[in-house]
Amino acid sequence: MSGDRERRTIIFSGQVQGVGFRNRSSHIAKRYPVVGYVRNLPNGTVEIVVEGESSDIAEYVRAVSGAMRGYIEDSVSTEQTPTGEFDGFNIVR
Repeated sequence: MSGDRERRTIIFSGQVQGVGFRNRSSHIAKRYPVVGYVRNLPNGTVEIVVEGESSDIAEYVRAVSGAMRGYIEDSVSTEQTPTGEFDGFNIVR
């Protein structure tokens, strides 16, 4: 159902760089039918941009948050219209 597709950007803050956050997030994404990317931002946060069905994105974000819970202090999530530009889930350097 294409009506349930969304694009979500999540910014994670805390001790999220230098702890394997990008690799773990990318590995977890392989378990869900989602596409997008994860990258470190210059201000010390990590950004995930993900597209997929709303429920799959929610499960993916829950899994990442659970796996990295000791490092995340806060997260901010915004929803956008999906672009369909991704063909997989990648780490952007």
